[in-house]
Amino acid sequence: MALVDADYKFIWLVVGPDGVASDAQIYNECELTEVLKNKTIDFPYPEPLPGDDRNIPYFFFADNAFQLKTDMMKLFPFRNMTVEDRIFNYRLSRTRSLVENAFGIMSQRFQILLSTMQHSPDNVRIVVQACICLHNLIGIRLPNMNINHVDR
Repeated sequence: MALVDADYKFIWLVVGPDGVASDAQIYNECELTEVLKNKTIDFPYPEPLPGDDRNIPYFFFADNAFQLKTDMMKLFPFRNMTVEDRIFNYRLSRTRSLVENAFGIMSQRFQILLSTMQHSPDNVRIVVQACICLHNLIGIRLPNMNINHVDR
């Protein structure tokens, strides 16, 4: 489970919990939940969107496995939706796809992630964390480069 910024960089990640645990269970039991609850994380203060003067808070975008909270957005239920609800769901789905795209970019770059690793769980965790660090480093050092060009 991961948090990804708009530049496809991983800003928080949990690697290695049991495969039967849901994302919501992992989130509820991880240190991120605790620091958000205690307000000991440097979460950005609300600020205006481009072309507006009203402060808008930052949110997490989550799927329906998560509980709705003041700092978390998720899709409207699919029953009896208005046109505005459908537009909101479409836009939120596009935003949530950033996480999927970040994993896809990283997996194409580090193709060891595309197959089953024949290693101990601890070593797999280390490999995944190393790939994430390298993925972020490439994104920071070469932000405007085409992925294929960087990988060559």
